[in-house]
Amino acid sequence: MRGILLAAGIVAAMATASSGASAKPYTADGEWLMAGCGATDSPQLVYACDLYIMGVADALSEAHAADEHGKLFCLPSPYDEKLLSTAFLSYIMRHPDDVHRPAGLLAIRTLQEAFPCGGRR
Repeated sequence: MRGILLAAGIVAAMATASSGASAKPYTADGEWLMAGCGATDSPQLVYACDLYIMGVADALSEAHAADEHGKLFCLPSPYDEKLLSTAFLSYIMRHPDDVHRPAGLLAIRTLQEAFPCGGRR
């Protein structure tokens, strides 16, 4: 529980630090996710990135449970704690033009590409 609270605080700090003093609303984007997922000197930031993507995955999994149209992705069970951040970094390396897109959208695209259902890629 303490680890989750710490990671939530780190995610909030990442958002606050990168939002600056601008008047427009802050939206996390691919650069924000890259800062966390690619933080070689901070395992806490990598953990926060994994938690962000895991949160998107959990929310979508719940939505799929109530939807008859099928799943967008199928995560392996169990999976390594760094699997999601590694999948995101791999995705963004293949799609560098997506770096300015919203982080939530990139998390979904990462999950779809890295973990297709039925083994299709």
